[in-house]
Amino acid sequence: MFYLLVGIFILFFAYLCWQHLDWAFYLTIICLPAYGVRFSIGALPLTLLEVMIVALFGVWLMKAWHDEQLRPSSKFFGVAAVIFVIATMAMLVSPDLRAAAGLWKAYFLEPLLFFLVFSGFVKTKDDLYRTIMVLGIPALYISTFAIVQKLNDGWLVPYQYWYLGEGPRVTSFFSYPNAIGLFVAPIVVLFIGYWYITFRIRDWPDTMYSAAVIITGLLAIYWAHSEGALVGIMAALVFMGLADRRFRWLTIACVLLLLLVVVAVGAGPAAWQKLTLQDWSGSVRLSMWGETAQLLQDHWIIGAGLAGYPAALVPYHRATYLEIFLYPHNFILNFWVELGLAGLLAFGYITVKYFWLAARLLFTSRESKMRLALALSGAMVVIVVHGLVDVPYFKNDLAVLWWILVGMMSTLSESV
Repeated sequence: MFYLLVGIFILFFAYLCWQHLDWAFYLTIICLPAYGVRFSIGALPLTLLEVMIVALFGVWLMKAWHDEQLRPSSKFFGVAAVIFVIATMAMLVSPDLRAAAGLWKAYFLEPLLFFLVFSGFVKTKDDLYRTIMVLGIPALYISTFAIVQKLNDGWLVPYQYWYLGEGPRVTSFFSYPNAIGLFVAPIVVLFIGYWYITFRIRDWPDTMYSAAVIITGLLAIYWAHSEGALVGIMAALVFMGLADRRFRWLTIACVLLLLLVVVAVGAGPAAWQKLTLQDWSGSVRLSMWGETAQLLQDHWIIGAGLAGYPAALVPYHRATYLEIFLYPHNFILNFWVELGLAGLLAFGYITVKYFWLAARLLFTSRESKMRLALALSGAMVVIVVHGLVDVPYFKNDLAVLWWILVGMMSTLSESV
């Protein structure tokens, strides 16, 4: 029955690609969490999301060959090609070629194929607004299901995320709670910026939809206890407020007021302990980062290769009371161990160029374009700040979301 339903959906999606390619493109964004639907054809493991991306790309390629309007354009194509080459080399040097090949296609090949399609479809500010609205759909249904879990005493929450006296950490459709924050938090900030740009009292359906995405997203992240995501959202809002001169002093006043409240209620020591990583979660990360730094001293050029980190860390693992995680849970270290120094520099270049393009737009463009640049900057701030203590790229949906944001910034910088 499962394979029958999957087969019917794939046939429907293939038909949609051929008849209404734009609908299929937006449906793929809506179905980003569909990587959780896994099956195999013979010995080949597949996910529903990757089948959708490959089908979408194949039909787009055929149609773009004859339609100039579908041909892609982006300021990030050069570095994207470099990253693809680096990822391929990281796969080939991996101690586990089979596992590395799976990560290579899920985190680099397929997201970059989607990035090409995205760059062919999203070329105007109206396209950007439409993409933001579509991104709100997966954020909304992920968050809504997380809220349903909370209201139903942790329905379908894995047992390891139940804590005595605190109740369950909701997971939604994912296998762990932080996955909610990693995916939803950048979209929440993007919608806060979008709402600020487009808010009109008379346009109540649009306003209510934006409010629903923001409110449900914040509730889901809070009940997932995703502290990194919450800090990332706060950092993004402060960044956006300081960057917009009309809200600069208000932002400063709100930050000072928040600090006074934290001190007044006696929460200062606990907050400081969290921020300086002195709690249990922080100590785990500090231990992991220290061991990873020792690993990189010996393998600083090529890292550990794709999927090679757990095996490569074994000789450096001294905190044996802790498990070895798949990644070192840090934005810089994740890319360094997986892709080597060249991969780290390439992703660093993308991040710097992203904010550089945003800064140029903030100072040289019209107001609506400036506000959108601010919203996109805020979304990337969330990813970078949360990524200081987590893994914001190496996951099927997060890799595609990264390239969507990169594509949106490129389009905004080129649009009239």
